[in-house]
Amino acid sequence: NQRLSAGRYDFSFNCELPANLPENVFLLHGGRIEYKVTAVLDIPWKSDKEKSVEFTIKRNDSLNDFPVLRHPIETKEERHLAGCFHRNVGLCKMKISIPNGGYIRGEKIPIIIECVNSSNIDIEKIKVELIQKIKVICTEPSRKTKSTMPETIAEKRAAGVNSGTSKTQEVLLPIPACCLSSNENFCKIITIKYFILIHGKTKWYHEGFKFEIPFKVM
Repeated sequence: NQRLSAGRYDFSFNCELPANLPENVFLLHGGRIEYKVTAVLDIPWKSDKEKSVEFTIKRNDSLNDFPVLRHPIETKEERHLAGCFHRNVGLCKMKISIPNGGYIRGEKIPIIIECVNSSNIDIEKIKVELIQKIKVICTEPSRKTKSTMPETIAEKRAAGVNSGTSKTQEVLLPIPACCLSSNENFCKIITIKYFILIHGKTKWYHEGFKFEIPFKVM
């Protein structure tokens, strides 16, 4: 704070940002996370002048910062497949594994799919999707929660598994370099989560199966 005579002045400043800030987020219907720097010129007996400049935060986290995410994830599922009129046609066992619980944007996730199809219908194909889910939590004037529709941001196909057979296969699922990072550790108002969706498809008159595996994008 100092009185300035007429003229041009340049002031340098710096500010250390907290390490746990979430990235910028803009939702067309829901809310946003944004950052800006505002300078205010206090003019006695007149309206103050102010200028704001927005800036963007891009996190550059590493798996080394979150050792728990370096552990592999493995899930096993058993589903009774259904035929016409929801008739049970047999059991399908799935084992899905990924080597880490977190991945960097632009990386490919190696997914190992082991399927034992003991039913009497064929699994014609297995679809593997990368799903993004965003939730917005409003606290004023009352607490409300709004979830956006899950969005598929990457997709791969795996081979089907015939009736009475088993198969093990690997799928490389790419993470788009431009997607937002998982931020539930840094923000409780707008949360971004990711899942791998495994969808086994049978003929249209049979019911297949779906299940999800959560993981984090850094």
